[in-house]
Amino acid sequence: GSNHGIRLETTANTNTVANNTISTGGSAGDNYGIYLFSNVSRNVVSGNRVNTSGTSSNYGIRLAGTANNNTVASNTITTYANSSYGLHVLQSNGSVFANNTVKTIGNLSFGVQVENVGLNVPTNNTFYNNIFNTTARHVNVTSNLSVNNLSIQLITAINIVGGFQVGGNWYDNSTVGGQG
Repeated sequence: GSNHGIRLETTANTNTVANNTISTGGSAGDNYGIYLFSNVSRNVVSGNRVNTSGTSSNYGIRLAGTANNNTVASNTITTYANSSYGLHVLQSNGSVFANNTVKTIGNLSFGVQVENVGLNVPTNNTFYNNIFNTTARHVNVTSNLSVNNLSIQLITAINIVGGFQVGGNWYDNSTVGGQG
């Protein structure tokens, strides 16, 4: 069956999930490191180390079922298995994902999966200053109706790879990680 590291569910609002080391795995799929689900908002998920493994469909950090207006920042996420996602946004809007390091290992495993269910399309999520390391697709959006931002207006600041400007994301497809 599925395993959950930390799960916030049904109006679990305004919480901080910080500085945890989470490993989930098993002999099946559907392992979740951190899962925000069903009408949770204004939560901060930061400074966590998340590793998930199993046969398939593992999620580093997943926001689903109108998990809106949350902040996911400065986490290190690694998923191992086919069809797994470092950051998975399903039916959720208005969240910010910044300063995360995401590595996925496996066929059809994406750094970010932004996914709709029917006409419930994720919108207005912002991803910036992240490292996405995968040999598959870095960002996968399942609906052309989904409008999200993969950058912010360029500012002068030290970015996640040591450069002098922050704006977009760092996309890496190496198998060793860290170098683009």
